[in-house]
Amino acid sequence: MAVVNAWFVYKRDCKELAASKPMPLRKFQASVAAALCNSGKPARGKTFLRVSKKEEKTI
Repeated sequence: MAVVNAWFVYKRDCKELAASKPMPLRKFQASVAAALCNSGKPARGKTFLRVSKKEEKTI
């Protein structure tokens, strides 16, 4: 039910912004499902080094 409500909001926003035609409900649901399946997974490709706060202070 939450996904359907989110789709209604998305559809309304598309109309207000005069954006392209909003995607159908099933495609929107699939997009949300794919995003949820991929959430929490580390990004693929090059990783960058994170500088700790202690190292930032000395720089």
